[in-house]
Formats: sequence, C-alpha cells, structure tokens
Amino acid sequence: MAIGGEAFEALSSQLRRIAALPVAELDYLRQHAEPRRYEGGQALIEIGQPPRHCWFLTSGFLRFFHVTESGREYNKAFSRPGDIVMPLSAVVSGAPNTFVIAAIADVETLAFPVSILPVLYERHQAWERIGRVLAEQMAMRKEARERELLLDSALTRFHRFADRYPELVGWLPQRQIASYIGVTEPALSRLLRDWRAGGRR
Repeated sequence: MAIGGEAFEALSSQLRRIAALPVAELDYLRQHAEPRRYEGGQALIEIGQPPRHCWFLTSGFLRFFHVTESGREYNKAFSRPGDIVMPLSAVVSGAPNTFVIAAIADVETLAFPVSILPVLYERHQAWERIGRVLAEQMAMRKEARERELLLDSALTRFHRFADRYPELVGWLPQRQIASYIGVTEPALSRLLRDWRAGGRR
C-alpha cells in the first residue's frame, strides 16, 4: 500500500465502515496526515515519552514490547498494514507511555497528531462513534491476549500466532516469538520443529 492518496483512501474506507463521515470531515483529517517512514528497529514511541501521534500503518509490521530494568524485552502485540495504532492508555490519560512501539523492518505510516482527537469529537458526532469503536476493539484484543496467556497451552498460543502472522514466523528472531507466546527459546524450537513437520513453512 503506497503512502499518499491510496493510503489515505484505505484509511477513509476503514473509518466509513464504522460511521458515515461527511466529505468535509475526511478533508479535515487529510490536512493533518503526515506520511512517515520508520527504519527497522526504529521506535515510533519510547517508554516515558508523551504520546504525540497516532498512526495508520500502510506497509510493514510493528511490535509493541515492554522492557525490564535489566533490558530484557517482552513482546505484547504486533500490528500489520491496515491497523490504526496508538498507545491508548497514554493518549487517554495524558501520562507518559509505558511500552515501546517499534518497526520490525522498514514501515510506512500516515501519522496524525493526537492533539486533533478532541477537536474531531467536537466537530462531528461520527468521530465519537469511531473513537468508541476503535477503543472497544483495542480493549477486546487486550482481553483476548490476556485470556490466551492464562488459559491456552503453549502449542495453542503458537498456532494462533502462526495463523495471525504467518509472515513473521520465519522472519522474527526466535527469542521475540518466544517472549510473545510466553515460552523459552528451547520450547519454541520444539514447537517450530513440530509445526514444520506438519507441512507448514
């Protein structure tokens, strides 16, 4: 998906599936869209930073991860093209961000200042519905993720990861996949061996 008109049209279509936005509202949003490219490993937002932007991901993959005091990283989520990305808790509360959002490889986005969000809500009621639905979707994904970690077996978690992100299975370092599904690297190696023995690549 190319940055530019095509990318914004993809975002517009996604928003209009949630609520009927007048052309004037989309034109206003377009005025605040800024194409931004991030290199692999580059952070869109770091721990402790105030949220200044939200993003529409148009190419590449992002990972969301926590960092311990010793520097160990634990992946909490991933995003793919077509996702609307923001550190929701920090945006809502105004508090510093508590995790890193970073590009796995080079990514392209449309960035929007979070300062326009309250303006949008005042401009048209459709924006309030869009904001509510997007927040609900993020909350449901978080709840599903917590349920997976608490109740599902490691094998089930791995298969769900492989089904959701088949492009990442052979691309991400094993330590990053292991941290996401909550297993050690040796345990992940066994899961990968069984998965590939079943004809998956």
